[in-house]
Amino acid sequence: MGIEVHNCRPHQERRSSSELSPGELENGEITLLRCIQRERYGEEIEQLISGREVKDGSPISRLTPFIGKDGLLRTQGRLAFASSLLYDEKHPILLKCHLTLLLVKNKHYMMKHAGVDTLVTAIRNNFWIVSVRTLAKKICRSCIHCQRQDARACKQAMAPLPEDRVKKSPPFSVIGIDHAGLLFCSDTSNRKLYILLFTCAVVRAVHLELVDSLSLEDFILAFKRFVARRGHPSIIYSDNAQTFKAAHKVFQRELGYMGLDWKFSAPLAPWWGGFWERLVRSVKSALRKSLGNTRVSRVQLDTTLQQVEACINSRPLIYVRDDCNPLTPSHFLIGRGSALSPSMVEEYVEKVSDLELREKCETEAVSQFWEIWQDVYIKNLPTLTQGRQKCDIEVGSMVLVREDGKPRLQWPLGVITKAFVGRDGLIRAVELKTKKGHFTRALQKLHKLELVSEVKGGGQSESDPKTTVEDRAKACTSDDKKLQNSPVYTRAGRQRRAPKKLDL
Repeated sequence: MGIEVHNCRPHQERRSSSELSPGELENGEITLLRCIQRERYGEEIEQLISGREVKDGSPISRLTPFIGKDGLLRTQGRLAFASSLLYDEKHPILLKCHLTLLLVKNKHYMMKHAGVDTLVTAIRNNFWIVSVRTLAKKICRSCIHCQRQDARACKQAMAPLPEDRVKKSPPFSVIGIDHAGLLFCSDTSNRKLYILLFTCAVVRAVHLELVDSLSLEDFILAFKRFVARRGHPSIIYSDNAQTFKAAHKVFQRELGYMGLDWKFSAPLAPWWGGFWERLVRSVKSALRKSLGNTRVSRVQLDTTLQQVEACINSRPLIYVRDDCNPLTPSHFLIGRGSALSPSMVEEYVEKVSDLELREKCETEAVSQFWEIWQDVYIKNLPTLTQGRQKCDIEVGSMVLVREDGKPRLQWPLGVITKAFVGRDGLIRAVELKTKKGHFTRALQKLHKLELVSEVKGGGQSESDPKTTVEDRAKACTSDDKKLQNSPVYTRAGRQRRAPKKLDL
């Protein structure tokens, strides 16, 4: 390092140049590598200099090391006679120390954030780093720019069905509600109409109401019509629409004594309400195929909507065999398989004149429906598939919040402040903090960013799982203060002092 030290002397006339030349940088790099190799492999280097072979117990004995022309420890390899390769490519420099982290990071940036395979190939053109692939993987995982582009969405195992869906209860006592639309009629062509869908979570029946808007007043009127025809529900599931939140407050104030339990799903997570979202699709499909582009009056539209409701409630809930009449939601509502078949009115109830005997037959028929529901329908629901999906997200983790309709680079960063755990003990939703405030999101909307605080040479990493993002930020701030307070020297070797200001 004589040239570099010479250029740092205070006498300017003795300097060979004001800037370091490529040759000086190369000589400095070789000297630095030579010092690091002697620190790490001092015993092996002494053995090679004295003409002996490296002992078998050495970790680099299988690499056939030798001392190159520049005094660096290199690997022999099998490319000695490859004339098309450079000397560094045929005999890479052997390294395993803290400097490897800087080399791999620098190569990662120079290769425009290349992947692991490309990064390993570029490094081995000059160096042979022990466990380079493991180190390259850690560098790629710790690069925030790469993670913002490559981080995958968090996944979680499928949750078991809630108790409200698998226990016997009267129809429409546990419901899910949602709006669907838009619809137009010929009476008021410029006015938008919507469908308010009530779905029974137990028997999978639907109730449809045509509303004029998404306002709170129209929803309350439609809800009163539903209660008058189907009875008052005990549990309501819905998304986080403003209408439903406002209605929840009204019901708490006016109907609190009735014990109505309203449960909201996580924001921007429609799959949480799958048992009613699937029937929204069935309703839209039936209307689209039956009406097409036809404009009908409001009365005709309401009539068509009620017919669609009857058809959906006549769909089979179990596998259809040739020798039986399958169970449908209409069996629990009107006592027969379809509301559109008048010949099936007396399917399960015999024509008897005695009212008590008739009531007994009806009770037995309903009991038979529930037995089929419990023995066939419930047991044939999709099974729970755990698979290998596991999310190790926790409070304090830094994540990328997915926003549909925006480029990935515009997705905000957030820190998880609270986790919502399901009855199975797994995290289903989280509360996170971003620069815009606090939000609640489902787990599938998050992309975890892996933060590696320190990577040692040789591919080992150190990170304290109890250390939060705030602690890391404080540590970085303290390090910056230490750097600011450390003495600064000029190129001539004199220590810089802070200027003194007059206290005027």
